[in-house]
Amino acid sequence: MASTKYFRSILCFFSGFDFNISNLTIRYGLNVSALNPFGGAFDWDAGTDGTGTLKITNCKIINNATVITDGSFPLADGGGISLTNEFPGAATTGSVTISGSSISGNVAQDTGGGVFLGGLPMTMSNTQISNNQALDDPSSQKLGQSGGQQAGGGISIFGPGVGQTIIQNSSIFGNQADTQGGGIFTTAGVLISTSKIYSNQASQSGGGIFSRVVNETTSVIATNITSNTAGGNGGGIEVDSGSQGTRPN
Repeated sequence: MASTKYFRSILCFFSGFDFNISNLTIRYGLNVSALNPFGGAFDWDAGTDGTGTLKITNCKIINNATVITDGSFPLADGGGISLTNEFPGAATTGSVTISGSSISGNVAQDTGGGVFLGGLPMTMSNTQISNNQALDDPSSQKLGQSGGQQAGGGISIFGPGVGQTIIQNSSIFGNQADTQGGGIFTTAGVLISTSKIYSNQASQSGGGIFSRVVNETTSVIATNITSNTAGGNGGGIEVDSGSQGTRPN
């Protein structure tokens, strides 16, 4: 990260309509905003009625970052992208689909080095989430202040969600978190199938996956979870107290 040249720009989409992004490369975005510290490449929200949909197809989102610049507001989520529904409810229909894409080399000083997802379901397929980081000091350039949670090096899923997130036929590898969930950190229901989660690292627990869900389920099916490490419990998977899950098979 030391040699990376960042451009201090960010795209922000707050919409209740359908939005598609395809065949696009977004790199070197740096979000230093204390007012909207979400998404190094871009921040997307499903809109005030929660009905917006986003499709990301055949895109590369690489070498972006979010940093904390206001110590009194220690948030900097989604080093690559932030995908949220600020007004979740039973009637909302917003969703995100990511396919055939690569999200790599991004850094968040708070949660979700590659992807931060909150309040809506996501379907991810044939996508690589690699070499992303959730770290307190995002680079030797020391662009931000200390703080944040540093969870979910690859993906952070914040819930409870509206509907279940599905990750299939995808690879999550080489990601790192200073606390929990080197590959994936989730507090919402998620189904992971026919995927590979390997060589991720968490300084505390859940090297591959950290799950802390209540009244929802984390399911892992036909998925290889190998060579992940954690400083504490769950080199492969850590299921926190109160979580429900189904074993890999």
